[in-house]
Amino acid sequence: MDDPSLQRLPKPVHLTVVIPYYKRRFLRATLESLVSQSDQRFRVFVGDDASPEDPAELIRTYQSKLDLTYHRFADNQGGRSVVAQWNRCVRTTQSDWVWLFSDDDTASADCVAGFYDMLAHPAPFSDVYRFQSSVIDEKGLLLRESPENPPLESAAELALCRMLAYREFFVQNHIFSRASFNRCGGMVDLPCGFFSEDASYAAMGKATGIVSLPRDRVYWRQSDGNLNAPRPELVDQKLAAFTQYVTWASQTFHDQGPAYQRGLRIGASSWIRRAVGLLGGVPSWLNQIKFYWFFLRFSPLRLPRVMSATHAVWSR
Repeated sequence: MDDPSLQRLPKPVHLTVVIPYYKRRFLRATLESLVSQSDQRFRVFVGDDASPEDPAELIRTYQSKLDLTYHRFADNQGGRSVVAQWNRCVRTTQSDWVWLFSDDDTASADCVAGFYDMLAHPAPFSDVYRFQSSVIDEKGLLLRESPENPPLESAAELALCRMLAYREFFVQNHIFSRASFNRCGGMVDLPCGFFSEDASYAAMGKATGIVSLPRDRVYWRQSDGNLNAPRPELVDQKLAAFTQYVTWASQTFHDQGPAYQRGLRIGASSWIRRAVGLLGGVPSWLNQIKFYWFFLRFSPLRLPRVMSATHAVWSR
């Protein structure tokens, strides 16, 4: 018979919710959604990126409700590289699993419970677990449900389906193993963090695939502070990040064969034609030339359609 005293021991905590902090506006809602988790087997780390918005009072309120550690970094890294800030926050923690969250999104109450339930099953094991996602507005009202993620997906499929708009992708709706993070050398650093989550989770999940948690959901908040929001000052960086990501995916999954590479070329062409009006501005002439030169080498047959779609927007 089991020793009753052992049954009373607390279950181990293997998960840290890492919040790279910069803006206070929605932080209370984020922390409140963590307080509401039905399973409290997690720690919270808030890494302040030398923000001008002091969260100290709010942090003190929630340190009595959560196992929460707050650290203010002396320098701002997010202004130079948002991914560098993500990476140093993750490296400041030590848990086996990391949920890289944000300071403005929220999660349904059973996300942590669903993650531990999945870990309790011997298969399928993954280095990356993915929640379903929804998009909310600044008031927390539902704008749309993201396309349903499949139960299991290879990293190559993820990269391709993202290009083809079969997936809606957010850094916040994934939990990853520290082992895979270390193996990959951290999150993939692309200009202004654009497409970095796609590359990072595909890299971390390359060995095991990506497993979806069916009933649990992350609510990504759409606001004017999002990286994806139209911001003219980031157009050149976003365009560079897109071409770097496409190159990264082509090289990383070179072993998938000609049909996969053809799918990437189709996906890259369709993505830029869909997204060109949402980038938020017009790239410099030099970066337009670099972009067209990239497509000439990557997918020459699709260059005319890409040029037609982008020129129609950039020449206005």
